[in-house]
Amino acid sequence: MAEITKIDKLNGKNYPSWKYNVKLVLMERGLWGFTQEGKEIPPDENATNAVKNAFQLRSDKAYSLIALNVEEHLQIHISSTTDPLVAWTNLQKKFEFVSVTQVVRLNRKFYAATMEEGGDLMKHLTYMTSLAEQIARNCPLNNRKGGNKGEHSKLAEGGGVALISSTGNSNEWYVDSAATKHMTNRKDLIINPFELHPIPNTGEYLFG
Repeated sequence: MAEITKIDKLNGKNYPSWKYNVKLVLMERGLWGFTQEGKEIPPDENATNAVKNAFQLRSDKAYSLIALNVEEHLQIHISSTTDPLVAWTNLQKKFEFVSVTQVVRLNRKFYAATMEEGGDLMKHLTYMTSLAEQIARNCPLNNRKGGNKGEHSKLAEGGGVALISSTGNSNEWYVDSAATKHMTNRKDLIINPFELHPIPNTGEYLFG
């Protein structure tokens, strides 16, 4: 019996991580091609029944793996098909933009965050780093074919929001020496910066 891989089911809010985890399982089982246009070609009419049946079995496995990892109330989006490519595409169209708006919210939290007077600098740095990692990890634009990681297009949410990302070293952070509540990984945005250098394997930073 094949080993069952535990995946959190798609619930409408976790699409980026769900997509990545299901992709890994499909790849591990040699079924990822069924979600990609033109990667798995059905046998022609002259193929033997054994070949046709083997192809259909693999297609059914890909579809069922996708469907069984979707919350029951969301299966309506794929219940009209048994084609894994159609199911995968339907879910992508339905939930990927929702994921984009979540990234917009994370960006707003990131750029609005400030450290309270007398607050813990390292806790604030950890919080900012966590937000940055969530943005990078969850942004669906980074996974689109031909997409350039580190660059985000303008997104329409109401009047439109431009997402900003740095192309520099994300491990280098700078603190405004005149107002230590201001911190960024873009040196050009502040005056008289102190650099924060990570100490390997400690989770701590040194001023420099």
